Amino acid sequence: MFCWLFQHRTLPRPSALCSPGAAVIGESLADAGTSWRYPATVSFYLHDGRTIAELDALFDAAVDAPCRGRECVAVEGYSSPGKLIEIEITATLPR
Repeated sequence: MFCWLFQHRTLPRPSALCSPGAAVIGESLADAGTSWRYPATVSFYLHDGRTIAELDALFDAAVDAPCRGRECVAVEGYSSPGKLIEIEITATLPR
């Protein structure tokens, strides 16, 4: 299994919420021998200024793979000031 963390501090527009993180995480997953096709869990810690419905729509557009085990929590002030999203993924290796 492989864990990865992505934090995004400033976003010029809502549509930028997932695309950069999904691409960076995808590269890291590939380096580890896995991909977005093998997630065990994907956890989102989303600034409470954004909605979970918005996150779901943007993530589905950014990642062309089924993500079962997705969880999202709205947070504020739990980490660095200005952080808007944190994405953690645990993926299995393909058999």
